[in-house]
Amino acid sequence: MTILTRHLIRSLLGPFLFSLLLLTGLLFIEVLARYLEEFAGKGLPAGVIAEAVVLMLPHTIALTLPMAMLVAVLYAYSDLAASREIVAMAGNGVKPRAMLLPAVAFGLVVAATTYAFNDAILPEANHRLQNVRMSIFQKSPTFRLRPKVFNEIAPADARGPYFLRADSIDLASSRLEGVVIHDLSRSPARGTIYARQGEMQLNADFTDLHLRLQDGEAYEIDKREPQTLQHTQFQDRLYVLRNVGNILEATEGRRSDREMSGAQLRQSVAESQERLAALRAESAEDSRAAVEQALGAGPAADSLRAAAAAREQDGIARPMGGFDALARGTVEAAQFRKASAELLQGRMRGYGVEIHKKLVLATACVVFVLIGMPLGVRFPLGGVGMVILVSTAVVAVYRVGIQNGEDLAERGWTSPFWAMWTTNFLFMGLGAFMVTRIGRWVDAGRTGALTHLRDGALQVFARLAGRKRAAQ
Repeated sequence: MTILTRHLIRSLLGPFLFSLLLLTGLLFIEVLARYLEEFAGKGLPAGVIAEAVVLMLPHTIALTLPMAMLVAVLYAYSDLAASREIVAMAGNGVKPRAMLLPAVAFGLVVAATTYAFNDAILPEANHRLQNVRMSIFQKSPTFRLRPKVFNEIAPADARGPYFLRADSIDLASSRLEGVVIHDLSRSPARGTIYARQGEMQLNADFTDLHLRLQDGEAYEIDKREPQTLQHTQFQDRLYVLRNVGNILEATEGRRSDREMSGAQLRQSVAESQERLAALRAESAEDSRAAVEQALGAGPAADSLRAAAAAREQDGIARPMGGFDALARGTVEAAQFRKASAELLQGRMRGYGVEIHKKLVLATACVVFVLIGMPLGVRFPLGGVGMVILVSTAVVAVYRVGIQNGEDLAERGWTSPFWAMWTTNFLFMGLGAFMVTRIGRWVDAGRTGALTHLRDGALQVFARLAGRKRAAQ
């Protein structure tokens, strides 16, 4: 390592550590204030609160590592240019672009550290923090559902899940309007319940969810006898979703996409793709069987006639319903699979966003070097004000771009790759362009930023005036 390289890295290291500590402290105060309401007034032990506070820190560090890299590069190179060191290096034959290589190497080290941190430490901290929060929520249980979408409610005993949808949900009174429940917990039987309104609450042991439904109807079909459909109307009915309290309140062992490492995310994507392919194959097979039964030809129709003959020999009356029951059963099965497919596709998009986000945040450390070094050389007398202004603007654009991209990807409007990488590519192109201009900005240490802006404007006006005279 040359003397120049060591000098440049030392110039970056101090501002990087200082800005990392400062930014982490400022953002951590904001995060702590946001979650303070969850911990206040619940009579929690000091150890539980301390654990939750420590587990909030990794999320803040994951954001401040790239930010600190940008601040360090801006400050270090503007300081070098202000002290005429950039001019002195150029006068001794050191090309300005050669001064960029130590910063790029430092950025690569920070990028590798950021990726390792986001892939190994951050998911585990998020998972443990989520478990702590759910344990705190158990002191006053609340069951949070999203309206107008199918919410999966998975029992703890690994039975088939429930899918619950409501047009409106009042969390304060636990009232539901326009309720639809798909029950897959009693395979091979499947049921669907429609109710105009209802009320939900957990039992005393927080294990079962009790739904008091009013003015509704229930349908049930058994895949072993697809021609039979049970239909029940009710005015008031208690519907119990058993053994779901542990999942709803503690979520122990269930990880969201932000609680997974890169390997776990890729494995989850592969598993979701396999389940989606199985759903499509099952849907195609059921559709073929329904067509055969309706036409009275094919293996499915033969099996249905054999079952009917066996029932007649046993003295059992033929089931009522005919084609109506067949159509109703086919529609109900299709609704189940559609809800499952939509859920799987939404999960896959979320997994893809998190996979690319880990890479984007790490790559940003190098992109910020390409942006910060030319700006620091170009505006040497900008001081701390220039560093704060540029850092705030760049980070704000990055944050808005990533948040909006994540929202677009989760809605399925764009792919997770372009949603996450578009902002990075734009800044990377801008940084590469400014790097090509460094040679013209080496003399930035001799005058102030306003002087250069004035000289640049005068040059533009002079060129325009010259072209006007030539045209005349």
